[in-house]
Formats: sequence, C-alpha cells, structure tokens
Amino acid sequence: MPILEFIVECLFFTVCGWVGHIVVKLVTLGKVDLEWGSGSESVLAEWLGVFFLLVISGLIAWMVHR
Repeated sequence: MPILEFIVECLFFTVCGWVGHIVVKLVTLGKVDLEWGSGSESVLAEWLGVFFLLVISGLIAWMVHR
C-alpha cells in the first residue's frame, strides 16, 4: 500500500500542480504565476490541474463513445 500512496502523492502534487500552473499561465497570458512546488498557492494550482485533467479526460471519453 505505501507504493500506491507514493504514486498518488507524486501524481497529485507534481503532475497536477504543474498542469494547473501551466493552465493559469496560458489563460492569463502569463500575468498570473501560481507556484506549484510548496506553499498556499500550490494548493490552488493542484486543484486547477485536477479539474483541467478531469475535463480533458471527460471530453476524450465523450468523443470516443460518440
């Protein structure tokens, strides 16, 4: 079980945080820069990354099943 927890933690904190960071920079044309490493801003970047990845996977599933 510790391996699974490690994988989920790495996925959430690194990948989703980085995706959220990039999405915010793209949407705001670089005017807002959320940190994605550690800190209070990183939580927002992580959740935005999760939401963006869910939306993208939902769109892909919709297109496949269409």
